[in-house]
Amino acid sequence: MDCVVEGSVQQAGDRVRIQVRLIDALPEEQNLWGQTYERAMSDVLVMYSEIARAIADKAQINLTADELTRLTSASQVNPESYDAYLKGLPHLIKTTPEGLKIALQYFELALELDPNNALAHVGAADVWTLRHNTQWQPHQEAMRLCKAAIDKALEIDNTLAEAHSSLAAYRCWAEWDWENAEKEFQQALRLNPNLADAHHAYSIFLSCQGRPEEALSHMELALELDPLNPYSYHFYGQVLTDNRRYDDAITAFRTALEIAPNLGMARGSMALTLYLNGKHDEALAILRKMYADDAERTKALENGFKKAGHKGAHRALADLEAEWYGKGKSNILGISLRYIDAGEYDLAIDWLEKAYEDHHPHLPFMGRSLWDPLRSYPRFQDLLRKMNLPVDEKE
Repeated sequence: MDCVVEGSVQQAGDRVRIQVRLIDALPEEQNLWGQTYERAMSDVLVMYSEIARAIADKAQINLTADELTRLTSASQVNPESYDAYLKGLPHLIKTTPEGLKIALQYFELALELDPNNALAHVGAADVWTLRHNTQWQPHQEAMRLCKAAIDKALEIDNTLAEAHSSLAAYRCWAEWDWENAEKEFQQALRLNPNLADAHHAYSIFLSCQGRPEEALSHMELALELDPLNPYSYHFYGQVLTDNRRYDDAITAFRTALEIAPNLGMARGSMALTLYLNGKHDEALAILRKMYADDAERTKALENGFKKAGHKGAHRALADLEAEWYGKGKSNILGISLRYIDAGEYDLAIDWLEKAYEDHHPHLPFMGRSLWDPLRSYPRFQDLLRKMNLPVDEKE
């Protein structure tokens, strides 16, 4: 049965009313069932479970044992705590230092109001993961705080999909434990197949594991579930790049920038993809626009271009950012990629080896197609083996 669920939510004081309809979409729209639910805000999760069970029954969906367990385990929530958690989420996805600071304040407030708010513990864990991955927090400290928050969330509710997804991210980016990371991603999606963040994160994991076709299907699901998330469009573009669908990738990056015009990572990824696709002038035009207010990078780019064309421009940028490394102005994997674009493959591997020594959180990304020019090099293959990443010798 092909069904569509429609609904509306209204809140008045401490009461929540949800109106829901189930529609048979084919061959023509037909209303199958409708119901209005109203509960105290403290019972909102219980109400969600009731609605989900009713929809599954009316749509003739057979629920798995894990799904039934999750639906029947919903409990009351502290309304003020839940509200504080929800207020933290928009700041979390900004992934800026100030955004993460505000998000953590909201999650900590949620936990002051209700120490058993498992979602707030997950929110705090995600803050520490993002601070770790962006190197805004020392590795050991961030991961200790992250793991403690995840453990607490799972102690409170081990059927919480969000907690298993956060544990998967921890296994991946902190421990480089691919087998257990994948198990946790799969458990999260068993518990909640409609968790957009889990599909998004699992897609990135799969792409780093050299499985771009699988990654694509999960990122497309993430976008279906959360179609206005600019970060999903950005990573969708990256996964499309790994699938050699360069024009589609550019479209995805442009969509990300339409939603979030200041999303610098999307511009950088677009420039990389254009360069891979042989559109060197267009790639350089994007870099010039990106660095219009950065006098040092602009000077390096233009001087390098005058000396040796596109490769010279990338070599000059790479050399400049290599000088800056450790001062918070450059990214070690970005330096490696610039040396690849400059055709300086040995230098690119030098920086990857340094990233390995530093346990850089982004190193799993070297499993992506952007590093394909290095795959025939023994030193690169040795790094892949050390990381337990697939070794596929490509020319």
